[in-house]
Formats: sequence, C-alpha cells, structure tokens
Amino acid sequence: MQTYNAQQVANAFFNIAEEDGECLSNMKLQKLLYFAQGMFLAFKGNPLISDGVEAWKHGPVFPRVYHEFKKYGASGITERAVYFDLSDKGKFEAFEHLPPTDEGILDFLRHVWKSFGRLTALDLSILSHEPGGPWDATMKKAGKNAEIGLDTMQDYFQARLGIAAMKEPAAA
Repeated sequence: MQTYNAQQVANAFFNIAEEDGECLSNMKLQKLLYFAQGMFLAFKGNPLISDGVEAWKHGPVFPRVYHEFKKYGASGITERAVYFDLSDKGKFEAFEHLPPTDEGILDFLRHVWKSFGRLTALDLSILSHEPGGPWDATMKKAGKNAEIGLDTMQDYFQARLGIAAMKEPAAA
C-alpha cells in the first residue's frame, strides 16, 4: 500500500480544514497527523505516513512538518508545505507537496477530521499524552526525541478502537 510523506498529508488536512473555514496551527496539525497515522495503522495494519513521528517534550511531532511551519508559532498556518527543486528554467523553485488523490485516503482523512478537528490543539495534545499511550511509553522507555514505534502505535490504537490485532501469523 502506498505511503505519503507527512507534508502531503498535512496539505490534505489544510484543504479539509479550509473547507470547514478553519486554519490549523502547527500543534493541531501535528496531533491530527499523529491520530491519522495511529488510526490508519489500527485499521489497515500499515502506515499512512512514511515519516517517523518522534516523542518530543510537548507531544508527538513529525519533525519535517514542525520545522517547515514553526515560524507560525501558535498562529494559523497560511501556506502549504513545499519542497524545492530545479524548475525547467534551471532555477530552484518551490513546489507544493501534492496531497493524496486517492478518494479512499481522502475519505479516511475526512473521517479523522470529523473525529478530531472540532477539538482544540490543547485538547488534542492532552489526548496524545494519555498515560500508557505511545508518546508516554516512548518518553519513559527511550526518552525525549526518540521515534515512536509503529508497532507501539498500532497496538495502542487497535486497543483504543476495539480492533482485533492485524499482525501476520507466526510461521510454523
């Protein structure tokens, strides 16, 4: 199954939020990406986002997305995630990370938005810090800035969502 970089999924969330008249802060975006990754792992058994998520002091963070938008602080982000590449004119230019076009993925992200988009960034942060959750477990086991394991996220979100484990059976 295809994975997307965190900037592509971020741009999809910007589009979805904009349809609802919302503007996302970096903190809210980070938490939406985290919950999308966790829920996708729980339902599909593989990651939606190819980038790793790290356990930072204030919660789970996709570092490339954080650094791209940190200039906004707690304010709403008013641009899309971009990358720089050589244009056909031989100059480096900014190109927008194209969000997923697969309708199934977009429907999934809309579902995540409907489930979590109405919450504030602080509410989402509190949810992501749940004792025993992936962020908390990683902070306790590996410390600040450690990558949160996909298995840890999948197991947690499957348990929270009441989904039977989707792991491959052990070879006989």
